[in-house]
Amino acid sequence: MTFQDRMQLIPRRLGLTVAMFLVLAAAFGAYVYSEKRLDEANVLRHRSFLLAGQLRQSSDDLTRMARTYVATGDPRYKAYYQDILDIRDGRKPRPPGYLGGYWDLLLADVHAPHPQGGQAIPLLTLMREAEFPESELRRLAEAKVNSDDLTAIEFEAMKLVEATLPAAEAERARAIRMLHDADYHRAKAAIMGPINEFHSAMDSRTTDQVALALRNSRLLRFVFVACVLGALLTLWRAYAALRKTLGGSAEQVHQHILRIGRGDFTSAIELAPGMEDSVLAGLSAMQRKLQLNEAERKQAEAELRASAASLNEAQRIAHVGSWALDIVTGQLVWSDEIYRLFEIDPTQFGATYQAFLDAIHPEDRDAVNQAYAESLRNRLPYEISHRLRMSDGRIKWVQEKCLSDFDAVGSPLRSHGTVQDVTERKLAELALRQSEQRFSSAFNSSPIAASIATADDGRFIEANANYTRDFGWTRADLIGRT
Repeated sequence: MTFQDRMQLIPRRLGLTVAMFLVLAAAFGAYVYSEKRLDEANVLRHRSFLLAGQLRQSSDDLTRMARTYVATGDPRYKAYYQDILDIRDGRKPRPPGYLGGYWDLLLADVHAPHPQGGQAIPLLTLMREAEFPESELRRLAEAKVNSDDLTAIEFEAMKLVEATLPAAEAERARAIRMLHDADYHRAKAAIMGPINEFHSAMDSRTTDQVALALRNSRLLRFVFVACVLGALLTLWRAYAALRKTLGGSAEQVHQHILRIGRGDFTSAIELAPGMEDSVLAGLSAMQRKLQLNEAERKQAEAELRASAASLNEAQRIAHVGSWALDIVTGQLVWSDEIYRLFEIDPTQFGATYQAFLDAIHPEDRDAVNQAYAESLRNRLPYEISHRLRMSDGRIKWVQEKCLSDFDAVGSPLRSHGTVQDVTERKLAELALRQSEQRFSSAFNSSPIAASIATADDGRFIEANANYTRDFGWTRADLIGRT
């Protein structure tokens, strides 16, 4: 498989990996949901048992309160009897902790106050909110109706014990028989029968719900584990494809890229067998080319330094320096020889055109500046001799030549030129002129008639006043004749 094929394969592998992780996330969400449904099924089952137990317990508590009141005549039990009915029917709030042993705990402490608070909700309403099916609710409703019928007997028995003497004891005995005879037990059984049927149906239903939720949870757990394994497999395949494409780990490739970026081409890149067409192999090839380029660059720099040194030495011997001025930025560059000619410390030089003008003799600055300005305006080179004034007051003469470059519309870009020390020549020319002036003065003021002629053809090139007077020639007629 070629490198291009592997590069095209990586996005597909990564896409498949992303898809697997999306499936994994969906499977995880479904698994969590199934576990939640399992928990809800268990909670609903537990709540159903508690609500069914409250109906059974309330019927037992009513019987106990009625029998105790009939036996003792203590009005607390009658009040508790009415509280049980009111709480069950939603006429009074349900106290906190209203479970099976609530009234046993309350009766054990005769001085304990009746707990307050809670919410007044009929027991059948709580059962409907627990999502009991209609068939089960009918059984509970039947048990509730039968319980309400039994309360009529219990209320009648409790009313009997409230009779006054002399019939009080007989009525009490009658009330006790009413709460313990066969009719009472048949009425009690009429309550417990539907409750038992409800319990059986509710237990079967909630057991099936819990079992179904458990099966779904196990199935989705298996799907989730399968998705995890599939995601790991696709991730491994994507990693293997990426590693084969890179030729190594991402960290190795990153480190080599950093070293190459820092200009370190000396660290060898080792390739594993079969990685000859990888990113790391490409980096290795690029590193070799960069090594070659770096070697060529260093060689070129060495040759350039040698050439610059040779040029600098040649300029020093010839007393000719070079300069370049970037007109756009105003940056001025001098060769070492110009610094020597101007006797200026390079570290103290401003490297601007104005700094150059400041080094020129004040009487020559305008001429130099005007010559440079005219060369830019006319786009022609210029050549001028001018003086330099040294820091100790000495005077130097230099010969300056300049050529400028222009853009397509004629705007100046840069200027470059040479500066040559011509002080010795200028001094020689000055001495020669002074010598000629002295000779001419002595020749013309000599009392002897004298003339000067060339040696090759005898032509006159000079004659003093006495010569022209003595021979009757004018100087104009004599010069150039033989």
